[in-house]
Amino acid sequence: HKMEDVLGKVKEKQIPFTPELSDVLFECLDNIRVLLDAEIKGQKATISLDGLLLRLEKAETGTLEKKEISQVVLPIAEVLPSPEAAPLNLPEEAIQNPQSKIQNVSSLPEVSVPAPVHEEETDTPREKIQVEETIRVGIGKLDVLLNLTSEMVINKIRFNHLLEIFKELKNLTITQLFFLDQAKERMASVEGRLFPEFVQIDKLGQQIKERANELFKEYSGSTSRLSTVISDLDHVVMDVRMLPVSTVFDTFPRLVRDISREANKEITLEIRGGDTGLDKMILEEIKDPLLHLIRNCIDHGLETPQERIDANKMRAGKIILSANHEAGRIVIRIEDDGKGIDPKKVKQSALYKKVITVQEAEKLSDKEALYLIFLPGFSTKEIITDVSGRGVGLDVVKKNVEKLKGTVMVQSDINKGTVFTLMLPLTLATIHAMIIRVGSEIFAVPTVTIEETVRVELHEIKTVVDKDVVIINNRHIPVVRLASVLDLKSTGTKKTVNDKLPIIILNVDETRIGFLVDELISEEEVVIKNMGDYLKNVPNTAGATILGEGEVVVILNVSELIKSAKTVKETHLLEDIKDEQHPTYSILVVDDAAVLRELEKSMLEGAGYSVELAVDGMDGFEKAKKKKYDLIVTDVEMPRMDGFELTTRLRDDTQYRNIPVVIVTAREREEDKRRGIDVGADAYIVKTSFDQSKLLDTVEQLIG
Repeated sequence: HKMEDVLGKVKEKQIPFTPELSDVLFECLDNIRVLLDAEIKGQKATISLDGLLLRLEKAETGTLEKKEISQVVLPIAEVLPSPEAAPLNLPEEAIQNPQSKIQNVSSLPEVSVPAPVHEEETDTPREKIQVEETIRVGIGKLDVLLNLTSEMVINKIRFNHLLEIFKELKNLTITQLFFLDQAKERMASVEGRLFPEFVQIDKLGQQIKERANELFKEYSGSTSRLSTVISDLDHVVMDVRMLPVSTVFDTFPRLVRDISREANKEITLEIRGGDTGLDKMILEEIKDPLLHLIRNCIDHGLETPQERIDANKMRAGKIILSANHEAGRIVIRIEDDGKGIDPKKVKQSALYKKVITVQEAEKLSDKEALYLIFLPGFSTKEIITDVSGRGVGLDVVKKNVEKLKGTVMVQSDINKGTVFTLMLPLTLATIHAMIIRVGSEIFAVPTVTIEETVRVELHEIKTVVDKDVVIINNRHIPVVRLASVLDLKSTGTKKTVNDKLPIIILNVDETRIGFLVDELISEEEVVIKNMGDYLKNVPNTAGATILGEGEVVVILNVSELIKSAKTVKETHLLEDIKDEQHPTYSILVVDDAAVLRELEKSMLEGAGYSVELAVDGMDGFEKAKKKKYDLIVTDVEMPRMDGFELTTRLRDDTQYRNIPVVIVTAREREEDKRRGIDVGADAYIVKTSFDQSKLLDTVEQLIG
């Protein structure tokens, strides 16, 4: 009741609402909680309320002084009882006959009250208040719904992959008709007419083309609509699991007040972006890391009132806790305006606790030294308290954030303050990932950890102090083979000196390492699946996903990957790649069809070969006499000299007797294949079944 009286006067603005009054009211709530707990347990509460009631009376009269605030709010049992209140000094008459002071109500004059004015009612219907109906659903059912939605997302990716196959099939049909048209023109010029069977084949081909176009159009539209529905459903299910971060943030003001009182500091907490949504699972897991960071700000970062005054700062320190969405992630910042973190002191403490060696400390920049505070057992606190100094805290923060597929960063300026930044995924169900190839294996790397991807020439890799580095934006970034870290055999560095090597630069805690991979395939949204109990402890892995073609791909754990990269035995990457180099093979492509000639050139040059072109057999033979090629690819039907005659003449030449010749033609009859073998061709590829991989595999097999 006393609290109600005080709050009533605050509401009527009869007394100001001061920090001292706030402390008294919070202390009242603490006592009420103790009384309720004792009542529920059937126990007797051993607390004294006399001192608290006296402070409430002084608060009600506006005479509460700061010095009377209890410095330690909890436990309540430790609050000392106040002296007994002085007896009330009232007149005897008022005590014996209090009714005499009450006037006769009936003798009071009547007070006239004007009749209330009512607005005329109109026929305009009032707008009904919309009340959203809700039901309670167990989180387990939401998890099942989320898993089912994830399966639908996987199928959406698979449907899109099938759409690409349909598109490829349509293009092959168009290519086949192109060859038919060429054959039709030649047949008409040679025979003077078209055979009836050929006319029927041409007609059938046109019908297949029309049906293929129709099928592609219908399937494309259906897939597009289905993808939209699945995406919308996925977003709705995600929104159902989303809760505002204020669910956690709103528990911190009381915590800050209590801890700051224990530390004899004056601190205000400002919360921003409390309505920012975050997955319920992540929200539950992030509370403890945030608590550790706030404790760290109070105990390590913010000064006492006198220290702040001496430093020309406001008496009360400030902590700003904010959340917002950035680039598909949620960013939570905890910043204070305290004394900041001294990198030199951090290094000294790390050396004292033998967390790092002297040599390692000398190599660390001030920015890198700040991240030593996340190492296990690290603390700059000289005295162990309930708040900090126990060597437990920030390493737990880092582990928990990384477990949530997030990262934590720190920035600090001496005498200005410190900012901790937590970057988290909005959900643990899906992520954007870069799909890469290492050797014969495919992996996924979360894009949130990729600072950039680059392609460098071999000569751009330098060796500095026995380490391979690449210079990006005037920074020396260490480079290692991802295959070496994962203990796999790389097949992608067999390139010429002028070829560019794909490197992904990963960044965790301001530690950057470039990983040489064999191929950058694509960037996709993938559904995260756990590895199960038997595989959950596999090093460098964070989960798995299923690609559109149904292939199961491991998602790499970038934090572990960077740690593993530091333990890989140093090798001279540049020399290793040079040792694997083969000479630049030169290939002559002979074809009278300009489109196919350029297509084959593009394929072969993309694989690292040097390619020259000839427009027919005679042109090809003339070029072969002037320069020796390592392999020749030729069509059969060409003006002036066909492919069979070209191959025969090459085999008669001593320098081309053992040079591989590949025939690529539309002729698929067995007698044509036998003739190709008889004239000395090493391979015979039919254009109707022609694709890039078949040609490249054949060339690789013949010359490497």
